[in-house]
Amino acid sequence: MKQIKYLIIGGGVTGTTAAETIRQNDKENGIMIISDEPYRFYSRIMLSKPAFFLGKIPFDKIWLKTEEWYQKNNIELLAGRKAVKLDSRNKTVALDNGDKINYEKLLLAIGGHSRELQIPGSDKNGVLYLRNLSDAKAIAELVKTAKKSV
Repeated sequence: MKQIKYLIIGGGVTGTTAAETIRQNDKENGIMIISDEPYRFYSRIMLSKPAFFLGKIPFDKIWLKTEEWYQKNNIELLAGRKAVKLDSRNKTVALDNGDKINYEKLLLAIGGHSRELQIPGSDKNGVLYLRNLSDAKAIAELVKTAKKSV
């Protein structure tokens, strides 16, 4: 079982900013961010811009932290993994691949999700939600051939 001082679940703005702040105040101890997304920290705001979907904003402009930033700050990013069980008594988190992480301090920075429409037609092809980079990529592909959008 891996042992870490600071465990952060959530790799978005809150989790990444928390890791950055912790590192400014503690140069020594381990920091790990677990993110269910397979990407490092990026701008969700940039994803909502029409210019992004039309290809007018280069894809590389969305990244807010480089891989080198994580290495330089000794912050371990465990991307593409989900925390599936929290045992606060034993200070462990189980991951979707069966691994367990033991922590001293834990921050849950899991954010929120939009609620899916519950109306007739909401299950049709082309009805999409913009929650993350994978959603934005799917929308950008459809925009290339769409005749109308809402």
